[in-house]
Amino acid sequence: MGLAYSLKVLWAPLVDRVDAPLLGRLGRRRSWIVLSQIVVAIALIGMAATGPKVGLTILGAFALLTAFASATQDIVVDAWRIEAAADADELGLLSASYQFGYRLAVLVSACSVSMAQSMPNYGPNPPPNTDSFGQVPSGAKPPGVSRNGHRAYAYVPNQHRRHYRYWHHRHWY
Repeated sequence: MGLAYSLKVLWAPLVDRVDAPLLGRLGRRRSWIVLSQIVVAIALIGMAATGPKVGLTILGAFALLTAFASATQDIVVDAWRIEAAADADELGLLSASYQFGYRLAVLVSACSVSMAQSMPNYGPNPPPNTDSFGQVPSGAKPPGVSRNGHRAYAYVPNQHRRHYRYWHHRHWY
């Protein structure tokens, strides 16, 4: 997928000189930005709708389409930033704000994934006999729990780390 960003120099002159099809009245830069956003959205929806069960070829085609549309958007945003700057100082500010937004997006997405993984019932192996919140329906007890419901320890594998959880009064802790 990184190949699209490496090869963007091949179609950058075309994007720089030609208006986007059907959206030319928005202006050269805006029309390409809108078109690339629409293509990225369609390709991501296609990836989500098909998944690997339909076929890796189709999934790979959608991923490649996403990469090329994203690289096209990168071309257009870089060109807009250069054209919009009045002088070198303003170009520096625009470049810095672009990098700040990019780094912030990477940080927020990484933190979101990390927070989701640290939730107790994340992953393919939730505790037995529990709902999505770790609650056990009344009367149901996981294997190894005594009749009076006191603590029973169980080994519960997690996707990234292994730890022990214990059962106490209808909840896993």
